[in-house]
Amino acid sequence: MSDNEILVVREAYDRAHASDGESRFGAYLRQHARYFDDDRGLTTDPVEFASAAFAIARTPIMGPPYVGTHPRVVHLDQVWDFNDRCGVSLGFALPTADCIVDLLPFDVAGWQREGGLGPFYAPERLDRISGYTQLVVRIPLPAELLPAPAYTWMSEPDVHVAKRAVRTICNHTNSLLVRLASHLDSARDM
Repeated sequence: MSDNEILVVREAYDRAHASDGESRFGAYLRQHARYFDDDRGLTTDPVEFASAAFAIARTPIMGPPYVGTHPRVVHLDQVWDFNDRCGVSLGFALPTADCIVDLLPFDVAGWQREGGLGPFYAPERLDRISGYTQLVVRIPLPAELLPAPAYTWMSEPDVHVAKRAVRTICNHTNSLLVRLASHLDSARDM
């Protein structure tokens, strides 16, 4: 993952660990094909198709996930509003501002990270006060960028189209958050 990516598709890992010899993500798509079937049958809506593919590409369905995240991403999900518009919701572990730190008692636990590497996580122990800041960013999915849904003769999502939908979501997210990504690694933690 490069420093300016929030979301990354793990294509090499997907191929190298594929039980079917082609795509690990493809095997998960076949196992979870019901995600693409709404009350009217197989979805023909590009946003619904991309949302289903994106849900399968992440934990808890895929572990390790097809879509990796920047270490400061502590939450990743898709969300729908009351008008049936879909978006991606990301939570970022941020350093707590000094003006907040000054108001907290001494020795407050902030975001944790194993050995300075890997993803950030909230303090698990309750032996002292914890205080940490999270920025939530919600990005609408633009239907005009997403591929038209496609299925195999067995009514399973087409792997190549599903991968293209997931890549589109990742690329769109990264393009909008490139400035944030460039500053995340340099941020100091409480």
